[in-house]
Amino acid sequence: MSRLSVFFALLIGCCSCGREASDAVVYEVSARKMEGLDDIFDFYGPFFFDEADSCLVKSEGQGENVVVRFDCRKGVLKNRIRRGRGPGEYLDLRVVGVNPVTGDFQAVSSVGRSVVSFSREMVPLDTVTFGTALFDAVRAGDFFVSYGDYAATDNHMFSLFDTLGQAVGRFGKFPDDGMSDAFRDKVMAYQGKLLANRTCSRFAFFSSMGNVFDIYGIGANRCPVRIASIRKELPVYEPQPHVAAGVRFRDPAIHYADAASSDRRIYALYSGRKLDMGTVDPDRRARETRLIRVYDWNGVHRCDLLADIPLLNLCVSSDDRYIIGLFSEDGEIRCCRLDLPEALYR
Repeated sequence: MSRLSVFFALLIGCCSCGREASDAVVYEVSARKMEGLDDIFDFYGPFFFDEADSCLVKSEGQGENVVVRFDCRKGVLKNRIRRGRGPGEYLDLRVVGVNPVTGDFQAVSSVGRSVVSFSREMVPLDTVTFGTALFDAVRAGDFFVSYGDYAATDNHMFSLFDTLGQAVGRFGKFPDDGMSDAFRDKVMAYQGKLLANRTCSRFAFFSSMGNVFDIYGIGANRCPVRIASIRKELPVYEPQPHVAAGVRFRDPAIHYADAASSDRRIYALYSGRKLDMGTVDPDRRARETRLIRVYDWNGVHRCDLLADIPLLNLCVSSDDRYIIGLFSEDGEIRCCRLDLPEALYR
């Protein structure tokens, strides 16, 4: 039996079922607007919090900067990485994690086929180069996990790499939705958010366009162990054979608008709302939601949080005491803080 066959045989033997509680306890949480942080972001999108330095770190998909860092206490731009081809510049970077103690952060460059580690001062510390362009990737213990490996041609959602960027194997099947068997169609249809646990080799994935999420651990012999999995309300889409990468959704809905995690909990911002193409900014309106589902890293649905305002994105403190959220007000993106119930951090 080949090394790859052993890899998948171990995976199948280790899988377990996910679970979702329909009667989860609901806690109402109030948002408090963070003053002095108006207009710091041009666009909503995933962001992270450097707690020790009280700074927000965010990728920018457009404009002259690829990564920005704002001081929450002063409401000013503290550091940035410019977009470009010159020294210290990058064409694309997507921040995927911030160390809450040191402020160092990692970012994926699809163009550079790499994961780059930066200091709090935006100085490159280390670069791991991969043999393929990455759609998304996180560091889980002694491994990197990526979603949608562009070099793959099979039906596996995730790829496992060592810390040198060498491929170990692929695992995790896409949902059997009956829409398409083409790998690139599946990648576009189920893209979402990867999270990693700093203290153990576990990661989670939440899909934007379907009620789909997985939690895996990297076990002995580099064996990915599926800890929890949900496959509900799958997207309906049509392949676009004349488009390099893309599918056309029918009655699209945003399910997991964003997700964030601490070492103990996972916080999934869940909408489930369909895009109303007859409204202004239908994507933003579909993403806005007050519901945050809280799981532990075993996939147990611990409780729900109900915010008093709809959120677009969120990040959470390492001690589970508060969430920082992005919300829309008067056409602008604002920041708020939501203090969490004691049951989550005691």
